[in-house]
Amino acid sequence: MKSKSYRWVVLLVYILAGIISQIMWITFSPILPIVEEIYRVGDAEVGLLSAVFPIVFIILALPVGYYVDKRGFRRAVLLGSAFFAVFGVLRVFATTFLLLLVFQTLAAVGQPFIFNSISKLVKSWFPAEEAGLATGLGSISLFIGTILGLSLTPVLTVTLGFEKMLLTYGVAAFIVLFLFFILGKEAETEVLEEEYRLKEYVDVLKNRNVFILSIIAFIGVGIFTAYLTWVEPVLEDHGLDVETAGLTASALLFGGIFGSILIPALSDRVGKRRPFLFVCFALSAVLFYIHTLSLLFSSFSDSSSFQPYHSLLICQQRL
Repeated sequence: MKSKSYRWVVLLVYILAGIISQIMWITFSPILPIVEEIYRVGDAEVGLLSAVFPIVFIILALPVGYYVDKRGFRRAVLLGSAFFAVFGVLRVFATTFLLLLVFQTLAAVGQPFIFNSISKLVKSWFPAEEAGLATGLGSISLFIGTILGLSLTPVLTVTLGFEKMLLTYGVAAFIVLFLFFILGKEAETEVLEEEYRLKEYVDVLKNRNVFILSIIAFIGVGIFTAYLTWVEPVLEDHGLDVETAGLTASALLFGGIFGSILIPALSDRVGKRRPFLFVCFALSAVLFYIHTLSLLFSSFSDSSSFQPYHSLLICQQRL
C-alpha cells in the first residue's frame, strides 16, 4: 500500500506532463520570424500552429472527459503524453509547413487528455480539504510550461538550430512519458470502470451555472491564448520593444502562478468557491480593459506614427 504522501509524487509527474503540453503549444510563437523564413509563410500561418491547440481542445473536451471518467486519469495522461512524444519528434521531420501543421495538430490531441485528468486525479488521491490546492498546483503547469516555452525556445533555436530545438522538446516529452508510466499510479481505492451515461453529460451541460462558467472560461482562455500568441507583434506595432513585450507576457504568467497557489488555498480554507470565481473574473475583466486602454494611449502618445483607427486595424489584421 502506498503512503498518503505518494499523492504528491503523482501530482508532480502530472505537472511535468502539463508543462510539456504547454511547451508544445507555445513553441513557435516566440520565434515567429524564424518559422516564417524557414517555411516561407506569413505570421497568420505561424499563429495557426498555436491556434490549433484550443480548437482541438474544444472538439475533444467532452469525449475525452468521458474517457477519463471511464478509464481513469493514468491511462488518459499516458495517452496524451504519447501524442506529445511521438508527434513532437515527428515535427523535426516536417519538410513543409502543411506537414508541420499536421504534426502540430496531432500533438494537440494530447492536451485534453492531460488537462481533463486533473479533477479525476485530485478526486482519487486528495482529501476534499486539499482539492482546491491540488487543482491549483496542477494548473501551475499551464504557466510554467508557457514561461519555459517562451524563454527557452529562442535560446535553443539560436544555440542548437531549429530542428535540434524541436528534437530537444520531443525527447523531453518521451522522458516525461516514461516518468509518468513509472510513477503516475492510480489510487488503490479508485474504481476505474464507473458507469457514466451520455444523459448525465447532457444534464451537466443544461446546468445554468456550468453553462455560464463555461462561457466565461471560453472567453478568458481565448483571450489568454490570443494574447500570448500575438503579444510581441502587437506591442511592437504600438511602438513598444521586444523586451517590454516579454515582460508583459511574463507578468501575466507569473501572476497566474501566484493566483493558482493562493486563491485555491483560500477557497479551501473558507469552504466556498463562488465568491472567489466572481472576484477573479471581475478583476481580470477590469484590469485587462485598463491594459488595452494603456495600449491605445501609447499609440496616441506616438504622434509620428499614430493614425486614426490604427489600433483597430492592427486588431483586424491579427484576427
